Amino acid sequence: MARGLTQELLAERTGLSVRGISDLERGARNIPQRETILRLIDGLELPRDEQALLWSVAQRAPRPRGLPVDARWPFAAAGLTAGPDAFVGRAAELTAITLALHDPNSRLLTLIGPPGVGKTRLAMEATQRLAALVSTEVVVVDLAPIRNSMLVLPAIAAAVGLRETETPALLDRFQARLAARPTVLLLDNFEHLLAAASVISDVLQASAEVRLLVTSREPLRIGGEHVLPVPPLATPHLTTEMGVRDVIGHEAVALFVARARESDHDFRITDENARAIAELCVRLDGLPLALELAAARIKHLSPAAIAERMAQRRPVLTAGRRDLPERQRTLADAIDWSYDLLRAEEQHLFRRLSVFIGGFTRQAAEAVASAQGEVDLDRTLVFLVDKNLIARQPGRAGSVRFTMLETIREYGLERLAANGEEAAVREAHAAYFLDFAEEAARDFRTGAGQRAAIARLEDDHDNLRQALAWAPEQDDSAPLLRLAEALWRFWWIQGHLSEGQRWLERALARGQDALPGAQAKTLIAAGRLAWLRGDLALASRQLEQALALGPEPFDRCEALNAVGDVARYQADYERAETTLGEAIDVGRAQEDWFHLAASLHNLGTVALDQGDHERARAALEEGLGWARRGNNRYLAHSALLYLSRVAFEQGDYARAAALRREELAVQQELAPTSPVGAAGCLEGVALLAVVQKQSRPAARLFGAMTTLLERAEDADRLERKRIAPWVAAAREDLG
Repeated sequence: MARGLTQELLAERTGLSVRGISDLERGARNIPQRETILRLIDGLELPRDEQALLWSVAQRAPRPRGLPVDARWPFAAAGLTAGPDAFVGRAAELTAITLALHDPNSRLLTLIGPPGVGKTRLAMEATQRLAALVSTEVVVVDLAPIRNSMLVLPAIAAAVGLRETETPALLDRFQARLAARPTVLLLDNFEHLLAAASVISDVLQASAEVRLLVTSREPLRIGGEHVLPVPPLATPHLTTEMGVRDVIGHEAVALFVARARESDHDFRITDENARAIAELCVRLDGLPLALELAAARIKHLSPAAIAERMAQRRPVLTAGRRDLPERQRTLADAIDWSYDLLRAEEQHLFRRLSVFIGGFTRQAAEAVASAQGEVDLDRTLVFLVDKNLIARQPGRAGSVRFTMLETIREYGLERLAANGEEAAVREAHAAYFLDFAEEAARDFRTGAGQRAAIARLEDDHDNLRQALAWAPEQDDSAPLLRLAEALWRFWWIQGHLSEGQRWLERALARGQDALPGAQAKTLIAAGRLAWLRGDLALASRQLEQALALGPEPFDRCEALNAVGDVARYQADYERAETTLGEAIDVGRAQEDWFHLAASLHNLGTVALDQGDHERARAALEEGLGWARRGNNRYLAHSALLYLSRVAFEQGDYARAAALRREELAVQQELAPTSPVGAAGCLEGVALLAVVQKQSRPAARLFGAMTTLLERAEDADRLERKRIAPWVAAAREDLG
């Protein structure tokens, strides 16, 4: 018995009969009354989350064929019955609606959400379940056809069976009509009639027995309103290999499959088509309308074919069901409805914001908004958020970001092109992200805000890719060279080596007519990534080309450091020391602490490779001092890592452990998502585990380290060679 109560004691607490309690436990009573549930909640003293569960269970009752509505008024219940298709998902939202409509302090609930998210269908399902569950009259009023806010009250009056008279008298008659029994008014599509919001207050005041459930693309903003955002359906996280088990638990997949089977009774989800279905659900943002339109094509196209057509931007989401309102027959119709309700300045900004992929900050929006025309940015952003055409969310860097569903973004891009604005807006987008990337590159070099720079770049990685893709189409190659060069350290730290090398090669091919200094910078960046990927021949060739172009002292120091690294990996230690010595001299002469710290660090690694621990320690400690002086945590982190290796090889395990702890703290402070940095930390812990005879943990740590390096495409063969004996020792101990 629940909460240790007997049936008799629970009956006494609730005022129900023992037989009634027994029937409920055995499931003999399929549709418990509202009063019964409320008594059980009180008797069991259920917390709010368990109240929600009880309501949810009670809602699993057969649905009635229709709702008790008066259809004499053409706006009442027109086309709003739920239809024969099964309702899928939304358990949490259904429970929240039920709880709200039963809460005496919540008499007005507004469902808000973007076009196509399924607000109407959810509201219909909730009210049908409510009508089946309790003795409540549900009256549905479709407001979509109404264009005059003065007609809202007459429409509601007609729906409840009242003829129109003078408004005060009509409200008095509302009170008499609605006092007879509890009533829920479902007002569908209120977003274009917000001027009539005061009418809702009048209706609520007319009778304490009435509850209002409203669907709108933005809140009504009147007293007593409770707002429930309706999100898109949950979608799977895409991976390379996906089977049925990976996708079946997601509501978007469940809806797509259910509607696909209505179109083709033989359709099944299989391991072969599971990933294509998941890709469709993600591409369509989990929007129910979009999923249903795509599923309707299953009779003629496979999920993979539909996904391919969408990737090619070929029309797919057309020709919806004829029994739906016109605004819901295609996704474009649904978004048209929202777009047409915007003021001119809101349409202006909405079109421009569609150029962003993966979201944007206010600063980015300002750069694009000012490309053409003047816009009150903050005010208009708020309006677009309120209208659910964009959403606000936190970014990795702690800033506020705005996002747009991909389906809505594609609509905006079509509008942008149709208005002849695309070229100017894309140019503004590319210019902004060039400045954005170069500012982050300065943060890497100066040491200020390195972690924040990584977070900002990750937040806008897709926008940076778009800027890189657009730049080659322009007459001037300099912006492409500058952007690609500015991003190389980000690509390295975050493990995007192959992608970075592709962009750099594309920039070099496009920028053969660029100024020598710009070409040299890009060649150095490309040589760095080639070295990191283990292509030493390509790295040497590109770095020598860069030096031949006579770069500025700062860039020359960078190139010399890179040449020294390549020579070290080729075991040409004499050349490595000569080149790094020259870099140190240039760094001291220019008071370039950044490259001075880097050159001393690299000289220390060359000494370590040759077994000269004292010289390695001296160079690394001096480099660490310069790195700390410049507040460059990345260089400090790497110096600590190599100093711990020196201590480890000298058998000073206590010092090695202390240095590793310090290194780990710096790594977490910098970029906890960096696979290369995480691998270095794992290596240190694994080595210490080996000397402490903890072979099993050591082997696992070495395995995890290798996986991270492979994921990051890191080809640091020297470090793997150095630790190979310790890896072998751990495996040998395990037998």
